[in-house]
Amino acid sequence: MLHIAVVGSGPAGMYLVEALTKASAGAVQVDVIDRLPTPYGLIRSGVAPDHASVRAVTQRFEQAFDKPGVRLIGAVEVGRDVRLAELRQLYDAVVLANGCPVDKRLGISGENLPGVWGSAGFSGWYNAHPDHIGQVVADLPDTVVVIGNGNVAIDAARLMTKPEQALAATDMAPQAVALLGRSRVRKVVLAGRRGPADARFSVKELEELGEVANVSLALPEAVTWPSDAEIEAMPPAQSAMLQALRGYATQPTLGRPRDIELQFLARPVEILGAEHVEAVRFERMAPTADGVQGTGAFFDVPCGAVITCIGYQARPFESVPMDAQRGGFLNHEGCIEPGLYCTGWARRGPSGTIATNRADANQVAQRLLREQQPRGTAGPDGLDRLLQLRDVRMATVSHWRAIDQAERARAEGAAPRRKFQTLAEMRAVCDGLVA
Repeated sequence: MLHIAVVGSGPAGMYLVEALTKASAGAVQVDVIDRLPTPYGLIRSGVAPDHASVRAVTQRFEQAFDKPGVRLIGAVEVGRDVRLAELRQLYDAVVLANGCPVDKRLGISGENLPGVWGSAGFSGWYNAHPDHIGQVVADLPDTVVVIGNGNVAIDAARLMTKPEQALAATDMAPQAVALLGRSRVRKVVLAGRRGPADARFSVKELEELGEVANVSLALPEAVTWPSDAEIEAMPPAQSAMLQALRGYATQPTLGRPRDIELQFLARPVEILGAEHVEAVRFERMAPTADGVQGTGAFFDVPCGAVITCIGYQARPFESVPMDAQRGGFLNHEGCIEPGLYCTGWARRGPSGTIATNRADANQVAQRLLREQQPRGTAGPDGLDRLLQLRDVRMATVSHWRAIDQAERARAEGAAPRRKFQTLAEMRAVCDGLVA
């Protein structure tokens, strides 16, 4: 048997488990190690709660834990409970699939003012992630600026303007449902430094944004669009996105009580305010052959809160070299160094969709199985002995399924579940106690 440790149980890690077990015809033992007792990473705690269809992929991943030789090792943190160097001695290969959980920063004045939230913290708060249980999100003001031109930015805008009854039918954290439900938000400004052709919205997300009840979607009249011929010559996804955007530009606002305004070619240069966010100052950008450049013209958008959605980066991980440009770990086609691999966001940086991780996983699995041979390592037995010696209580797939069942039983109304928000609550279920 080839002993493999996969660090991270999100979509990158779970697609890799699928690929490894299939390509090896079962001749592998795979331990999926996660620092939380609950698997599935961003699918559970990053995807917007009203995207139930996206989360349905967990039903597929759940089957992986029923395969011989595949285990979930939850509530074990690599770097705290066991070092990466120790894992590499215990297993024939280690794969980092721990993603990019850290918000990238704007690097501008005022970024640390109260009322500025990164998207990882904001989404972690409304998704009941244990890391963000202490996140303080005050009552939202009349105007919120969301910086970023991707689907994460659209998620934030949509959830801040969606009716409370729609939010209550999801597994959103109850405190988030209550706060967003009584939200005073009347305007959300989505701002990005590039033009509409460089936006990273999906057509589906744009359509959802336009379908939110009592919300008008507006674009500045001065937006310069590519010609019909240029749009048709673009890749299909980009072409469809631009056509959807342009459709909104031609629609009149309907006098609805809430507005979502898209601002293109606007680079944030400063967040203004004395003790709290009061406005964001932008520089107007102009398109060039190589991208965009500043015009030297500035304008302010008054607001009471800012959410930054400009991407993520990996958390520094022991001695693993970082790729500062892409945000993940330095690697060559998924290999960091002999015996150590990475996949998903850890490999390519925060880009693509959940399904993109499947192609990544297949490539890394094929390479790993081609390069690595069993070395007689201690594997899962060795890890169990080490954790027992250190009195580390792992959470198995049986523990996770008990948590899953208990969360479903706690659900109220149309909600599919009510998540446990603290590790203590989850541990109580694992210990067979009533939480």
